[in-house]
Amino acid sequence: TLDGHAGGSPAVCAAVSGLMWALTRYLEGDPAAAVRTWSLTGGRAEFRFTGDRRTEGAFALVLAGLELFAAAYPEYIQKKEVHHDGYGT
Repeated sequence: TLDGHAGGSPAVCAAVSGLMWALTRYLEGDPAAAVRTWSLTGGRAEFRFTGDRRTEGAFALVLAGLELFAAAYPEYIQKKEVHHDGYGT
């Protein structure tokens, strides 16, 4: 889940949005992907899906891109991990 990426920096927003749209396109064409949640609306993106190794690889690539942007632009992107029990770190 991504929240608030549409604010702050137009360049960072465009980069994050590009990654999210690329993931969307990949999931649409991946026969192994089982999408449970998919939502892209103004500043919020939410995905829940399962799949095979290729699906995991596509997600890992998008995640790596997000982590690179977070390292380069920490004032605009922060990572928060939320565990399945609902508690974040």
